[in-house]
Amino acid sequence: MKLTESEIRQVKAALGVDPVPEDHPAIPQLYENFGEHTFYADQDGLGFFMQRAREDVPPDHATFVLIAGWTDDTRSALTSMEPRVTETSLSLTGPGG
Repeated sequence: MKLTESEIRQVKAALGVDPVPEDHPAIPQLYENFGEHTFYADQDGLGFFMQRAREDVPPDHATFVLIAGWTDDTRSALTSMEPRVTETSLSLTGPGG
């Protein structure tokens, strides 16, 4: 899912992460392989938020789906993986959302 500017601010406030810039050279390939999402790189790797990824999460929440993991502790390279739904979820319908 593509996040709105308000939702991006909510993710930043809740998790302290910024999205991968839209002009990053990898974005076209990510869109081709996974669809148009707002991608994030965090301590675990690369992924995006998806609504209804887990049945135990309220419908107004989005869950982080990890699609690539860091190859080592320096976090300088990623390796692809089968998409994995994580425990990270948050409401994207708060103030301004």
